Amino acid sequence: MLLSGGDGYYSREITIEDTQFKLRELEDAETLAADEKAARVDALQEEANRLFERNKKQSLPEKDRDRLRELGRLNVVALGEFIDCVVSHGVVGWSLQEQCTPANVVRLPRRVKAQLSKAILQDTNYTSGLTKEEADFLASSSADSPAANQ
Repeated sequence: MLLSGGDGYYSREITIEDTQFKLRELEDAETLAADEKAARVDALQEEANRLFERNKKQSLPEKDRDRLRELGRLNVVALGEFIDCVVSHGVVGWSLQEQCTPANVVRLPRRVKAQLSKAILQDTNYTSGLTKEEADFLASSSADSPAANQ
């Protein structure tokens, strides 16, 4: 057993698609950074919800439809940034030939990063900023998405 914060420390190993990953919990500063990313996701979702509510009884005007499409795109980017923030700090080793660095970790397929971030957040006991939809997204593999392998 290694003590948290020591050289080579990891809290657990998981296997995804025949690759072994070593994970650790996020430290306080890293959790705060993840909170900021999650808050951005939440703000975008809240704006989309307000647009829907405001136009609930009538068809959406073209400008609101355009804004909703833009919010959707921004939300995908913001959620990706949240996941990248988590995995770049929480993945500390792997069985791939490439060196495990934060820059390489964020190059993993989205579906893999989603599973890794879920495990890291569970180890960190992270609850701040996550909606049920975001937690469900993290739990999913996103394998059916055309963007899943980016």
